[in-house]
Parts: sequence; structure tokens; C-alpha cells
Amino acid sequence: MDAHAAATSRFGYTEDQYRDGLSKTVATLKENSGGAQLIWATTTPVREKTDLQSFAEQTERVKVRNKLAAEIMKGNGVSTNNLFELVEDHADWQSTDGVHFNAKGNEALAKQVTQSVSQQLRLAE
Repeated sequence: MDAHAAATSRFGYTEDQYRDGLSKTVATLKENSGGAQLIWATTTPVREKTDLQSFAEQTERVKVRNKLAAEIMKGNGVSTNNLFELVEDHADWQSTDGVHFNAKGNEALAKQVTQSVSQQLRLAE
């Protein structure tokens, strides 16, 4: 497998394509949002289906992309809600597919999203 094929497998595009696409998306949202405050939520880790205590290989790529996105968001004054950090030490919140969350995980995620939006609304007043 060549470097381009390896870089795009499982994710469909390279980090450069990701960065460019996300930058354009943020610019479009800011331009057309009518002044709405944007909040970016980090992508959560992927766990091994057979051992939820272990992160899947894709998690390293998620970390790279979260870092790229964080730089873009910071440069655009967009707040960050770090969901990766919230769930990374809680394999017990993960469903058996290693990607989605169970009721306990969904509750924790919902609580943090609610807090993040509430904080942003207070800042906007």
C-alpha cells in the first residue's frame, strides 16, 4: 500500500485534506451563521471491540486530527468542548462496538455538552 492509500484508508482523506476542508467549513459557518457562537467538540477515542480497556489503532489518527482541529478553532476564536478528554479514562462508558457510548456514557457526554453550551451563552450576554 502506498503512502497516500495508507493515509486515506479508514478515514477517506489525508490530514492536509482534513485541515483544508475543516478550515473552509469553519469559514463558511462563521460567514453564514448570523453571529452564532460556535463550539467545536473533539472526536472521541475508538476502543478495541474485544477489549474496551484498549484504544483501537484509529485513536492515534483521532488525536492527530483533534490537534489539527484545535489549531483551526483557536485561530478562528471557536470554543472547544473536549469530549475526548472526558471519556478517555472511562472504558465503562463505551458500548460493545468500541465507538458509541452506553447510557452512562451518553449521560456524561450530554452533561458536558449542556455545560459547554450554557457557558458559551453566559459569555455571549
